Amino acid sequence: MARPRFLLVAALASLWLTGSLAAADAPLLAGVASADITPPPGLNLWGYTNRTHGATGTLDPLTAKALVLKQGETCVALVALDLGRTPEDPLLEKLRADVRASSGVDHLFATASHTHSAPSLESSDGPNQFGPQVVVAMQRAIDEAARRLAPVTLAIGRGTVELAHNRRRYLPDGRVAMQWRNAEREKTEPVDPRFTVLRLDDADGKPVAVLLHYACHPVVLGPDNYEYSADFVGAARSLIEERLGTTCLFLQGACGNINPYDDKTPLTQGGLELMRRMGRALGQAAVEQARSATPDASREPSLQSVRREIPLKLRWDLGDARVRQILSAAYGRRFDNYLSKILSGDRVNVELNVVLLNEQVA
Repeated sequence: MARPRFLLVAALASLWLTGSLAAADAPLLAGVASADITPPPGLNLWGYTNRTHGATGTLDPLTAKALVLKQGETCVALVALDLGRTPEDPLLEKLRADVRASSGVDHLFATASHTHSAPSLESSDGPNQFGPQVVVAMQRAIDEAARRLAPVTLAIGRGTVELAHNRRRYLPDGRVAMQWRNAEREKTEPVDPRFTVLRLDDADGKPVAVLLHYACHPVVLGPDNYEYSADFVGAARSLIEERLGTTCLFLQGACGNINPYDDKTPLTQGGLELMRRMGRALGQAAVEQARSATPDASREPSLQSVRREIPLKLRWDLGDARVRQILSAAYGRRFDNYLSKILSGDRVNVELNVVLLNEQVA
């Protein structure tokens, strides 16, 4: 396990991070705000292809939570969304320009929890109407957070929870089978059970915001759920905010093949209670670490950031008609009207955003 960690450090070291270390005597400032992004019922939900109609209501609110950080001349906005993905690239580019003008934000870090119980943000059936509404709410939250900037100190807590499994199970003959659900808690690998909590305190020692980083698909609720929900992420965040009296932002980790043990539990089999139980377990573990974390007084405040586009080679040859036919059959309108249009040639540009706080946590 040492190799991936070393490679991550090496990769970060190779990036040119913006932000002046000469401003080490400048305090770290932070402000936080939240905006409700829950739409009216009726929008198509994202994440499961076998749903047959739009959302019927709201189980728990969807939010955009913004944290603005400033140190010296560097100003960064982190926005955590209760959505399956972030808004499409042209919308985010416009948002970057708008918040630079309105609040002096020179780096936007947007992330989504990956919940499968939120509206789609992809233009699979013509221009997506929900995306622009989300971006408006994001700017509103960023601008409000920027108006609340005040000095903070950073405390870091870390812990582990056993709530998830790797859904790719290796067979004796070398093949791989999908193990979506693992209610028996069989051991699988690789799985990273670690979580990280960042607590930002004001001058009186009161938490201004808490950031929780953990890797797991928010898919305890399955395709039979037609109500908007942040899944276990919302339940975890609600408990943290209640216990600590502050705003919590969830930062999704590398959850590609990591599913909750109680993946896609039908509503008739207690899906809602299992979702909330998982969220409360994660939230309580995070609260304990957040409360016990202490700021490192020896650290000089610093804030650095970088944004890069990295070209990656596609695994499929989209010039092959048979490949396109297979992808069309698998993904339907999502491939025909969206993915096939944004993918060209044999490369795809993947965006990498890094924010480095106090040269201590990235």
